[in-house]
Amino acid sequence: MKKLFIITCMLFLTISAKSQETAATFEGEIAYETFETYSDYLLEMPHSIYFNGVHKIRMVVKGSKIHITDETTGCHIVGDSNSKQFVHFCDHTKSGLDYSADYESQLVLAPRDITYSNFTSKLNSNTISQTNDTTEILGHKCAVYQGAMERDMSMIQKYEVKAHVATDIPISDGYKYGLQGLELPGMPLKWTYKYDGGHVGMGVGELSFYIESDITDIKPRQVDESEFNIPAEYKVKTYNGRNPMGLMNYYKSIKKGLIKQGIKGGDNSEKSTGVHYKTNDEWDF
Repeated sequence: MKKLFIITCMLFLTISAKSQETAATFEGEIAYETFETYSDYLLEMPHSIYFNGVHKIRMVVKGSKIHITDETTGCHIVGDSNSKQFVHFCDHTKSGLDYSADYESQLVLAPRDITYSNFTSKLNSNTISQTNDTTEILGHKCAVYQGAMERDMSMIQKYEVKAHVATDIPISDGYKYGLQGLELPGMPLKWTYKYDGGHVGMGVGELSFYIESDITDIKPRQVDESEFNIPAEYKVKTYNGRNPMGLMNYYKSIKKGLIKQGIKGGDNSEKSTGVHYKTNDEWDF
């Protein structure tokens, strides 16, 4: 009887260990590249830091925390889904903006209503779900998720998403924050994102863009907490969610700094994963 009890305990511990292993989410570093194309109105706004073309990006993730580095522009995002932290900073200007007060503004693909700046963005519809298609990317079998989402943010905002998801690589809430709240059962190794925000004013301009992202390298490793630190010498201001001019002035200074450095999105040929994306002419912006 005693031997049976010991065997049962060992079996329970083995099952428990395997369950914890299965539940463990990805921790480490990911390299990916994007092709980005924006409507003329978004590109020409004085506080816009959007650039058409290819961006090389590195992301470090650990549990609820994420650090995204756009190596093309030298801009960073540090976020924490537990503490609701969101900080943007730039190496070229050595400045940053903490707008954790508007944390939920970065979750536009979350399948729920989101609230920021005393405003609630209602989710009107969401059809993003798993399809019957599968693909293989970087040796991983991927389930394909696809669909559209519509939000009411005073103006109707439309989003179209397609993601090739490696379900054998579970991701944390911190990682999902880097996907703007998109709920997926694993790591998307390739995803496309189209946004249509309609027109501003009397034909002033269109709010629209298309982004394609492809992961090129996945490095599971232990991540040190220091990798989420913002350099002490950087001047970081706090945005309280009630002063849009402060937000716009910050990004305007970043744009000036990037233009002064001659920084912009890379040429299309720099996308090592191939030219899979739609061009501006193929999308009816």
